[in-house]
Amino acid sequence: MTLSIWRYSHMLLALSTSLFLILASVTGVILAVEPISDATQPHALQELGEVSLAETVSFLDREYDELLEIEVTPSHFVIATAIDEGGSIRKVYIDPEGGMEL
Repeated sequence: MTLSIWRYSHMLLALSTSLFLILASVTGVILAVEPISDATQPHALQELGEVSLAETVSFLDREYDELLEIEVTPSHFVIATAIDEGGSIRKVYIDPEGGMEL
């Protein structure tokens, strides 16, 4: 009888551990694929060294009331934080060559 209890407890622990490992594997795959998909997005720019910051700021000044921040992410995305006509703060991906929202 005691042997049977130990076998069932061992089986229950093995099943719960295997479910945990499967869940960890699936979430690991999801986290590994996300940076790859971000890098292949059309708003990732590779030639940022050729773009003038003054031109980008002048384009954004025409679109928004106030420009708060321009950020270049490690994935070569350009994100602008600005205040629009309605007074709300917007954080958008932009094309630095034309200042247009992507």
